[in-house]
Order: sequence, then C-alpha cells, then structure tokens
Amino acid sequence: MFFKKYFRFLPTLYLLVSLTFSCKNIEKIAYFNNNEGQANDSISPFFYSPVLKKNDVLTISISSLNLEAVKPFNQLYFDLSSNKSNNNSENIVKKTYLINHLGEIDFPVLGKIKLEGLTKFEVKELLAGKLKEYVSDAVITVSIENFSITVLGDVKVPGTFKVNDDRISILQALGFAGDLTNTAVRKNILVIREDGEKKKEIRLDLTSKKALNSEAFYLRQNDVVYVQPNRAKANSSMVGSFFSITVSLISLVITTLTILLTR
Repeated sequence: MFFKKYFRFLPTLYLLVSLTFSCKNIEKIAYFNNNEGQANDSISPFFYSPVLKKNDVLTISISSLNLEAVKPFNQLYFDLSSNKSNNNSENIVKKTYLINHLGEIDFPVLGKIKLEGLTKFEVKELLAGKLKEYVSDAVITVSIENFSITVLGDVKVPGTFKVNDDRISILQALGFAGDLTNTAVRKNILVIREDGEKKKEIRLDLTSKKALNSEAFYLRQNDVVYVQPNRAKANSSMVGSFFSITVSLISLVITTLTILLTR
C-alpha cells in the first residue's frame, strides 16, 4: 500500500526532472544566451573588408561614358567550352586576374600592379590613380571570384561553399552547413585563417555576445570553420544512443507500473 500510495507521483517527478534538464540543455545550445559583452556598433566597416591574398582570382571592370577609352582595360575572350547557345555574345566572358606568388597581377596597359594586402576599396583607389591619364571618369568594380569558406565538424552539412558576396558572417556560414547539431560545442568554435605564410587560429564562443565583436565573426576567403562535438559524442555515439533508449525504457516501465498499481 505504501508503494501504491506514492508511486503515482513518479510520473510527475519524472516530468519535472526532464523539464529541468531540458532547460539546461537549451541554455547550452542557444546562441548568444548570456549577457556577457554587447554588440559594438562603432567598429569600422573596413574591418569587414577582405584583404587580398596570393592566389585570389579577381574580376576587374572599368566603365566610363567614353566606351572607347576603357576598351583596352576590359579584356574579353570567347569561352569555347561554354554549354550556352551559339550566340557569340553569350559566350563572351571577362578576363580574370590571378594574384601571383609575388602578390601582383598583370593588368592591361598599366602592367604589373601589386594588390596583395589591399582591400577592394584600396584597390579601386590605386587603379583610379593609375587610370587618370587615360580615363577621367573611370568607375571601377572589383570582385573576388574564388571567395569560398569551408565548414567542418559537428554540423549537419559539412563542406566547402562558394560565396558570391565578399562579406559573410560565421552565422551565415553555419547556415550554409545546415546549422550546428545539438551535440556541437558552441563555446569553442575554431576559425583557421591564412595570415600571410602562416595559419592563424581564432576561437569564438557563440553563446556569448562577445562573439559579435570577434575578428572572425566576419569570415575571409579560404577561412576554415571547425565545430567540435561534445565529449559524450566524441567518446562514443553508441553510448548516446544507448542512453536515449535506456531513458525511454525507464519511462515506459514507470508508466506501466503506475497504471498497474493504480488499478
């Protein structure tokens, strides 16, 4: 009778314990859930501009009201491998420029120009200065054609992703990868960045608002993001599955016994 009297409270107790652990788990997996730090609106926008590196592939377009004046600077060629129709205009593509091992490109008329270490804004200013004697109203467009980032580790869809925009946040990168899994460690996201001839490691805690001010919040070309799995998953995925099954069985047993003893 004693057990029959108090056993009926076990489901309620089990529910309370489950809710407690659920709340703690939500705190562990939610982004920016603590109040440490705050977003800094005073950061210069140039902080987010990617710096050009060796092996970057650029498209540089020069436009002007005087089409003949800019024609020598906009080299075009026919893409014979294109699957497009035989319409010649559709097969014409703009020349790209590879930043070589010296950090330079070979630009029409102007010759070799060193671009390594410059932002796109600085490249436009540099070219504008060199073009003054040829074109008075030059409008310069620069884009990085091989801008890509790689996301590996405990995400749903790891891989390398081409970025059409030159500015991508780590949250957008994780979005490309299908977001973090529930077992991912959000407090120790690793960003590996090329810094000249060296590799630079930057750590972010995505549960803290301080991450919004990190130098790695906005990614740069060829950045690699690695997401570490939590200890339970790293030790054994089988243990995690066994634990889930065990909890489910215990719940089933408690429910069954409660029904039998309350009859």
